[in-house]
Amino acid sequence: MDLQEKFEYWLEIAKYDLETAEFMFTTGRWIYVVFMCQQSIEKLSKGLYLLFIDDNVPKKAFAWLLTLKP
Repeated sequence: MDLQEKFEYWLEIAKYDLETAEFMFTTGRWIYVVFMCQQSIEKLSKGLYLLFIDDNVPKKAFAWLLTLKP
């Protein structure tokens, strides 16, 4: 699997999580809306990280932010 395919994998599951958040929004399940939006952002961030920075995405959520230098 090349980098573009890996990115598309993360993008697809991020979209799925966002669609889930939209459904939860229509049912008024606000805590789950926020949670699924956070999950979507995290997965998209991982995809962008591996596409533009490094193909070894850290396992911990947003741990890659600590590797960035200003």
